[in-house]
Amino acid sequence: MKDEGRPAPSSGAPAPATLATVGLCLFVVGLAIGVFQPLFVVGVGATLVMGPTYAGLLFLLCILSTLVMLVLAIFGARWVTVPAFVGSAALAVGLFAGNWTAAALSIGIGATQPVTPTPARTMQSFPTTLEAHADVTLSLDPASGFTSNPTTGGPDGTFGHWCRSGPDSTDVLQVSAMDVVSAGTSTLSAELYLENPSPIDYGDSMVYPRLVLQLREPSGFTEFLWGGPVTIVTSDGPTGTVTFDALVGNPSPPGFPSTLSGQLSWTCRAWSMP
Repeated sequence: MKDEGRPAPSSGAPAPATLATVGLCLFVVGLAIGVFQPLFVVGVGATLVMGPTYAGLLFLLCILSTLVMLVLAIFGARWVTVPAFVGSAALAVGLFAGNWTAAALSIGIGATQPVTPTPARTMQSFPTTLEAHADVTLSLDPASGFTSNPTTGGPDGTFGHWCRSGPDSTDVLQVSAMDVVSAGTSTLSAELYLENPSPIDYGDSMVYPRLVLQLREPSGFTEFLWGGPVTIVTSDGPTGTVTFDALVGNPSPPGFPSTLSGQLSWTCRAWSMP
């Protein structure tokens, strides 16, 4: 029996006012989502690029909704196709309008923010010291029993004789020489420190400039050495001379004097990196 009081279902399109309301609402939704989530890639790739964020998932949901409404618009009945077409178009326009607005105003959660350059990490620099071949002459009191071994390596200096500079400087800080004097089969090697080469402050126990002479036997260096302060006679760039009086042996080598006196001169060649 036909129900006279209930109107028959309509297969026609909804009223224009309804379509306008649906379209406006979906446009506003698309606009809001577009502002908060800029469009990097149209489609599913957007979420894959942006990662599983809430805004990214919401953006993907809108894309999927638009696709569903387009399918309904194509294959559905007229009362479905018309609002689906209007809704999908309004949502799509809102999304793109929101993205354009966000990009123009640099706003929104996903908007591109100005990149603050990360300050470059400053690598710790270490003081640079230089080295140079040298010629070194050590003259001791004849009573010591040692004979000077003056040698010269020409313009390149003598092998085993070195000058070393101070940190980031070309001033001579240290002069080293091997076998500068001899007594029989024994020789002496010299280490002249014009300044304290160590950051450790030894106070009054260590006076600079300072000279250390170490005894060397044919089998190698020994524990015997002499050391003490020196007096600078001349020091002009790469050349200089110091004198010393009564360097004390510690311990005193048997068969050798307990103190040594004399002078040491040096000439440094061209500086180079060690």
